[in-house]
Amino acid sequence: MTSAKSSSQIMWSFPSDSSGEAELIDTKPVDRRSFKERYSLQRRKAMAAKYTEKSPDLVPVICEKASHSCLEGTINSKYTIAADITVAKFLMVIRQKLNVRSDESIFLFVDNSLPPATLTIGQLHGKYVDEDGFLYLTYQGESVYGN
Repeated sequence: MTSAKSSSQIMWSFPSDSSGEAELIDTKPVDRRSFKERYSLQRRKAMAAKYTEKSPDLVPVICEKASHSCLEGTINSKYTIAADITVAKFLMVIRQKLNVRSDESIFLFVDNSLPPATLTIGQLHGKYVDEDGFLYLTYQGESVYGN
């Protein structure tokens, strides 16, 4: 089994049962700062320009979990998304990546507003693109059906 991670960032853990299978545990500390807090404006501009140059038909997007979200787990925050993908379609991708339960709802926000599900990522990017070139989206979960 090969891994792209260095050996200082991973640790093998063997279960106490007799199955003999090892479990891979990532021991790298989780950085809970937002993308904007982790990278300078200059660095973010360079990243967005690189993505746009490499794939001009894709939109560079940062999608982060809201700090007050009830959803468990997180997803990768950097994406390049086809401009014609709708908000609804991207939300479905997020639901799948997070394994959101059927009794949970998930909402996607841009600039603290809930965009119409029929808008495309390209339309959102055209209206809400940040000075660094990224479109910033936030997702948040809510428990529904009285749970």
